[in-house]
Amino acid sequence: MKRIINTLGDIVKAALLLGIIGTTIFAAGCVQAQDLYQIEQPITHEQTVSRLEIHRGWDVRLTQTPAGSSTRVVVTTACADYFEEGAEPQVMEVYKDWYTVVENKGMPHKTVVDIYTAQPIREIHVYPGARLTIRQWASDSTRLEIEADSAGRLVVDSLVNPGTTSITATDATVDLRYMRTRLLHIYARKASTVTEGEVWWHRQWIHRGEQASTSIAATDSARHVYVETAKSYDRERKQMSLNLYIKLDLAKPAWLEGNRHDSPYNTNHALGLNFNLVRNQMKIVHRLSWQFGVSVGARWMELDNVVKVEEDRLVLDASHGATPPRQDLYSWSVGVPLMLTFGLDRRSSYFLYASLTPTYIFSQRLATSTLGEDHRRSREHEKVEVLRPFNVRAAIGLGTTLRGVGRLEFHIDLLPTFRSSAGAPQTRMMGLSYTF
Repeated sequence: MKRIINTLGDIVKAALLLGIIGTTIFAAGCVQAQDLYQIEQPITHEQTVSRLEIHRGWDVRLTQTPAGSSTRVVVTTACADYFEEGAEPQVMEVYKDWYTVVENKGMPHKTVVDIYTAQPIREIHVYPGARLTIRQWASDSTRLEIEADSAGRLVVDSLVNPGTTSITATDATVDLRYMRTRLLHIYARKASTVTEGEVWWHRQWIHRGEQASTSIAATDSARHVYVETAKSYDRERKQMSLNLYIKLDLAKPAWLEGNRHDSPYNTNHALGLNFNLVRNQMKIVHRLSWQFGVSVGARWMELDNVVKVEEDRLVLDASHGATPPRQDLYSWSVGVPLMLTFGLDRRSSYFLYASLTPTYIFSQRLATSTLGEDHRRSREHEKVEVLRPFNVRAAIGLGTTLRGVGRLEFHIDLLPTFRSSAGAPQTRMMGLSYTF
């Protein structure tokens, strides 16, 4: 439904004109408009929504409506060209259990988006460059969490929450004009500014970085206000955390025609066990991030033929009788995995990734297990130098952050497995890995 708001005052017109100038060339053509244009969009869905995300470029106002009423979005702008029939912008989307106000890529940044909803919103995220005004909200949640990112602005005209309200500002501006809550936690990071008007609480904690400023500057235990200033709150977003993963892999020679059956290096498969210590993800752009770590592991490569060590290579050994020994090559390795990750959904619960892992291979041994006359097996180890000491593994995979589900990937070694001086087929190993 489209409406035109007439008879604007001169001050309002001037403000709109100033806000429109400088957005885009297309928007500049709308500065002569004398009216405000409104369009109302109903949002229909069956699931309950508990999260609201607001992306860059919007001035959003949130208003609570009576229980049971449907959600409506009203967009107000001075440019009629954005509301041509059939070309009306879809400002807000519904995904699983949250609303997303998509990024503004063309409309004037002074465009106002009013959201009227009765959904039990418990989490609000104001992304960089976005603005949110909570006009009226009475939460029945035990915990309400609001986060405002760099260059974002949060204004609370009226908010009542009988539980705990947590507000996190990172290089953002927060203006709390009227609020009632039992417990209030404010995290002011970097150069954030937080001002409080009529705010009532049972207890309030303010965690403030050295660059941040708040209207309450000192601890007042008589009013149950506790203010803490520390450098760590400015560094929190940059702190490094390490995660330990265990990886199992199964590999075979990449080109079987090069894996000669009469070769002492003939192998059917190799098993690997790796322990990966990986840094937390570092965002590049939205959904795209990278990370690195350290991987230490062992590999067992089963040999099909009976061999022995001769100088710096393996040769076939026909000296054994009817009961040949079991033999395998094993080695240790240490690598530095570099991973590029792309999230498949808004929360990156599922993601695709590609990785490169330069690896140093050491402590190579030929293990021979023989069956003695007493029907007991004995195992001997002999040092060898037949594997290439450096290699690079490339991998692509699919993963998730859900608990109990890991990552599955396909990998291939970019360099031949054996030294060129060992007289071995110049094959590479490839296979599947599972990380949990």
